[in-house]
Amino acid sequence: MGLVEGYLTCRRVIQHMYNMIWSKPRRDPRAYTFLNSQYMFMREQAAEKHGDDPFWFNVRMQLARLDGMMEGLVRRQQHAIRDKEVGYESWAYMPVTFLVLYELNS
Repeated sequence: MGLVEGYLTCRRVIQHMYNMIWSKPRRDPRAYTFLNSQYMFMREQAAEKHGDDPFWFNVRMQLARLDGMMEGLVRRQQHAIRDKEVGYESWAYMPVTFLVLYELNS
């Protein structure tokens, strides 16, 4: 889930992340700590309760979609670099990582 979406929208996702995350100074590290703890809680609950609770089942499905999007982003970047589609100073070398998308405190 999400793999093709991430692959096809890679450039726009990176542009958005640059505009919203990397180009702005961090204001309050407590906000990022809070978001990270909530994300980890959500992952744990979805893993434990997805079989018994429809809410956590749907949360788990959305997390799977985000995981797929992340995989698509990484693959698109790797293909662009491998195929020499881009120069070094381009979107393909922007550091798209699990931490940037999910934990916001890399």
